[in-house]
Amino acid sequence: MRRLVLLAALLSVSLPPCAMAAEAQAGSEGLRPLAIAGQGGRHDFQVEIADDNAERLRGLQGRETLPRGQGMLFIYEGCRRVSFWMKDTPVSLDIAFLDRNGDILDIAAGTEPYSLAGIGPDRDVFAVLEVGAGELAARDISAGDRVLYPALEGPACE
Repeated sequence: MRRLVLLAALLSVSLPPCAMAAEAQAGSEGLRPLAIAGQGGRHDFQVEIADDNAERLRGLQGRETLPRGQGMLFIYEGCRRVSFWMKDTPVSLDIAFLDRNGDILDIAAGTEPYSLAGIGPDRDVFAVLEVGAGELAARDISAGDRVLYPALEGPACE
C-alpha cells in the first residue's frame, strides 16, 4: 500500500510537466499543407490554421521553437486591417499579410521576439501567414507571390 501511495505521489508531480510538454507539442498535430508559388518556384509548408478568435489571439505565443517548413495561417471572416505583436512569443518570425486570393501584400521579416510594437500593413488583408524568421527570404518568397490554400480563392480585398 505504501508503494502505491508513493507511486501516486510521484505521478502527480511528474504528470503536469509532461502535460505541458504535450500541450507545447500539440502544434505539430493538425498540420495542413500549404504552398507558395512565385518567382522562386513552389515552396511547400505545413501549417496550423487559426480561424477563430481564440486561436488567432493565442497564435504562436509561448512556442520555444518553430520547425523549418511549419507555421500558422490566420484566416479572417472578411478583409480587415490587422495588427500583430510578438507578446509572449520567444521566436522571431516572418509574417506575410495576404489578400483574399492568396497574394502576398506585405512581409514583416525577422520580427523582434516579445515586442509589443504593432506589426501590420496600412491596408486590408484576409489572412496572415507566420513562419520562422528568415524562411521567406531563404526561399526567395516576396510580396507578389501567391499562397495556395483552399480558403484563399476569393476576389482581392478592395
